[in-house]
Amino acid sequence: MWPFLIFVSYLAAAYILGALIEYPVYALIKQYTDISFYTLAGHGFMLVGLAGLYFLLKPLNLNNKTALGYALPKRQFIFNVMSGIGLGILIMVPLFVCLFLLDIRLFKSDIALNLTDWISILFKVLLSGVLIGLIEETFFRGALYSAINRHSGLWSAIVLSSLLYALLHFVDTDLKIPEEELNWFSGLLLLSHSFEQFLDPGKIFDSFIALIFVGVFLTLVRVGSKGIALCIGIHAGWVVTIKTVKKISYTDTNASFAYLVGDYDHVIGMLATIWLVFLSIITYFIVVRKGSIANPYETET
Repeated sequence: MWPFLIFVSYLAAAYILGALIEYPVYALIKQYTDISFYTLAGHGFMLVGLAGLYFLLKPLNLNNKTALGYALPKRQFIFNVMSGIGLGILIMVPLFVCLFLLDIRLFKSDIALNLTDWISILFKVLLSGVLIGLIEETFFRGALYSAINRHSGLWSAIVLSSLLYALLHFVDTDLKIPEEELNWFSGLLLLSHSFEQFLDPGKIFDSFIALIFVGVFLTLVRVGSKGIALCIGIHAGWVVTIKTVKKISYTDTNASFAYLVGDYDHVIGMLATIWLVFLSIITYFIVVRKGSIANPYETET
């Protein structure tokens, strides 16, 4: 349990330090870029977390390719990432087909995109997907998974890493501070409001459960594929699909089956949970019961 607590403490410190540097960094760069304070605030903790990651990994002996999930040869790693992107898109297709058939999602009537627009959109969402997948999978299915697995075994690693992964998606706020009122403590003010969603657990419960099973599925993929390359690709494929479909459609919150998607992104929810549970069970039997790994509790070196 102590490796998990170390990672939670590290994230807490990253959030606080990130909040402290958000305003001075914003004041320094705002004359050179059109980035908003709120966009920067949403990534401040990530910048701090990445900057100090080496100092977290080294004492835990996690600063090596095997622990982080990068042990595959370079060509195989790239192949797995590319394959994962395709697999991630394929996984999302049945979910979106159901959402459209149930009239939960509807196509926009005012879409006017040419080939150039589509190329630009796909390039941006692919880049965004790969970056998100790379960062999140390295941390959760790489370092955090290995740390817990070494100390407490596979299932503790699956449950705890997936739980933390899901929880962090709801650390956010819609609070907006007027430009003229921004100051050195604005980041801390935003952070203090970032846990408001947990005050109404019923509103986030369905999306939270879905995100837990996102973590479970990806961790099982990590175990079976002996690394995080496939996880990065699948994660990127999901981001690409969700962002692209959102460009051409919207959620009908008054639809009869609208309760099947949550308020988090109007995509994941009860329906996504059912699909992810099914995928996790199939992956479990392939990875564990069929012997893809000799011993699911073995310690990584």
